[in-house]
Amino acid sequence: MKRRTTTIAIGAGFAAAVALTVVIGAASFAVTATPRLASTASDVGTSASPGPSASPSATATPSATPVPVRITANNDNGTNPTGANVGAGTPGTASLNLMPGPIEIATSDCMAIRGYTWSNALGIQIANAELAAVAASAQAGYALTDAQTRTAENAAAAAAAGVSADAYPAFRSALTGDFANDPSACSDQAVRANQSAGLGSDGDNFQAIQLACAADRGFPLTRAQQKTLFKTLESDGEAAAAAAVGWTVDQYHGYTAAVYGNTGTAADYHWEEAGCGGYATHATANDHNN
Repeated sequence: MKRRTTTIAIGAGFAAAVALTVVIGAASFAVTATPRLASTASDVGTSASPGPSASPSATATPSATPVPVRITANNDNGTNPTGANVGAGTPGTASLNLMPGPIEIATSDCMAIRGYTWSNALGIQIANAELAAVAASAQAGYALTDAQTRTAENAAAAAAAGVSADAYPAFRSALTGDFANDPSACSDQAVRANQSAGLGSDGDNFQAIQLACAADRGFPLTRAQQKTLFKTLESDGEAAAAAAVGWTVDQYHGYTAAVYGNTGTAADYHWEEAGCGGYATHATANDHNN
């Protein structure tokens, strides 16, 4: 059976807007994201200094406005290994490949039975569209929890998912459920079925998406470097961990801000504010899976 893969590429910096395109089979979806402010934890420069620098930002902090992630996903022929070249090179130019794991495949099959299309590639597209809508609303003066923002975010997500705005809540409910570990959700059913069958998880894909997001925000790491960072942090502390991947402590703090964001817990948790970890969680439809 031919393996399906998803290639995610992070393009060069942009000055005005960026078109995000996902090609899934024969279908193509496009979203135009608003520009990111240079004061946020991003790799976007001003017109006088366009694009990212070669070194991670040492000043990145959690942004009050969720920062759109510039990732495009396209299917390829499956010749590249999972996670290849993650975080390689200059921020904004990394590329990686995702191999659909058993949970993604089971979730996709469940959604197909319910009349919907789903894949991690589509999840990335939806998340990108939502963050772009939130950023635009913030520029118009609306907070994340304002009704105007939620309406705009829902409309953007629906367009990316290929359903109407009225139908999108049902699409999301079928995908992730309405509460933690909702047994009616396709994602929850997929997780439980694969746990029972001992088929493993899609953790590598989650990490790859998170790493791509971090690279897009100016903190490129390979998966091996990430493991070294965490292992050294546990044994020797922040300074040694930062040095192990060629960073200063300030750059390490910028990385953690980009990955973990700044959000609350329980009802006050918002994936849009939870950094690259929240982004990867949402893109892989694990919002309600513990």
